[in-house]
Amino acid sequence: MFIRIDRKIIKIISLSLLIVLLYIFYRSFFSFDENRINSYLKFIIIIIFFFIINSVIFFLDKETQRIYNITIFSLILIFYLSEVFLNFFNFSNFDARTKFQIYKDEGFIPAIHPYNFRNSDFRPVSGISNKKTILCTENFIRPVFKSDKYGFNNPNYIYDNIENKNNILFLGDSFVFGECVKSENTFVNLIRKKINKNIFNFSYGGNGPLEKLSTLIEYGEIVNPKHIFWFYYEGNDLWDLHDSLDKKIMNVLNDDYISLKLKENDIKKNEILNKFLINSVEKELTNNKQSKLTKFKNFLKLQKVRNLLIQGYFDLYVSIDKNKIINDSLKYENELKIFKEILLKTQKIASSYNSKLTIVYLPSHKRYLVNNEKLYFKEDLIDFFKKNNLDYFDADSEIFSQFNFKKWKSSQSGHYNKFGQNLLHIKILEKLNY
Repeated sequence: MFIRIDRKIIKIISLSLLIVLLYIFYRSFFSFDENRINSYLKFIIIIIFFFIINSVIFFLDKETQRIYNITIFSLILIFYLSEVFLNFFNFSNFDARTKFQIYKDEGFIPAIHPYNFRNSDFRPVSGISNKKTILCTENFIRPVFKSDKYGFNNPNYIYDNIENKNNILFLGDSFVFGECVKSENTFVNLIRKKINKNIFNFSYGGNGPLEKLSTLIEYGEIVNPKHIFWFYYEGNDLWDLHDSLDKKIMNVLNDDYISLKLKENDIKKNEILNKFLINSVEKELTNNKQSKLTKFKNFLKLQKVRNLLIQGYFDLYVSIDKNKIINDSLKYENELKIFKEILLKTQKIASSYNSKLTIVYLPSHKRYLVNNEKLYFKEDLIDFFKKNNLDYFDADSEIFSQFNFKKWKSSQSGHYNKFGQNLLHIKILEKLNY
């Protein structure tokens, strides 16, 4: 009798695995606009592994089957108890509130990304001015900074000595803005501590090449920089350009482009961003009404346990589709041409300020998963820099390729962690002759 019960349990487990596998295939091929089988590969491998084990156990003796069943149900119990602990106990003292919850509770504002306004007539390139601003969370770190008088991540005292002829200007996206890293650990602030020069960090999360050019046009004359560092992130800058096609922000490239006078219209900018923030909070409140059901579904799917034990390893080592990485990195050939136009226009503006322009080439960690120098059109871009006498600094070959990427990459996204920030600040100091 017991052997029949044990075999029934094994049959139920096998059937459950097959149903889950079929559901995954359905999700992969029919639930999205594109084939996402690679995203689910980690789960497919695990399910097939257990299905094979299950099939072998079915033909073994009853004692082995009983031990197997007890082991399986014990593991299921352990996983769900772990999920309970991860959901309800905060071992890291991490503030688990969303950015919008913190805004409601304490008045700190979430960073509002300028890419939301690419098709607007009035297009901010920074956040709300003079406000404590919350950035993204990574490695249980939630950075907060006080924005400056124009909404950038700078201390306001740098504007007290604006006539300084040694001003340095940084233009970039989230990697330079300071997303997901404690303020004191960002490479910008590490540099600030070591040099007697004003550094104006006019970067913002999500700012693509057109936002950077617009920032230089709108705010460059305030600084009259001696040295401009333009940070190019190969992982998404061309995608940002792709997202900008056929939108009003493309007007920035026109020869007859007229400035939006953002610095003179800072009050208007803040009003627009505040309105956007209020609408975002209302959407968040609406979504929260459905969050209990979502949390229950996530609990059933062991979301936190999966993230902790499975996803990091499989995402980096098993579910890598090298061809997809290569193809995705070479999608935007037309956008590459537009980017070159942007750099040439930037070069002209830098010359008008009598400024030195340096392009900093920041690599994506995906480069080190696929050994291919042609990724992201890097060779093409380096040749372009050389042919047009553009000073450049290749952070790939000079810094990050010399270390295992797990050492300098955040565990939760592609941003650089504390170690990576330190490496970058040392090399930029060298470029500044310090």
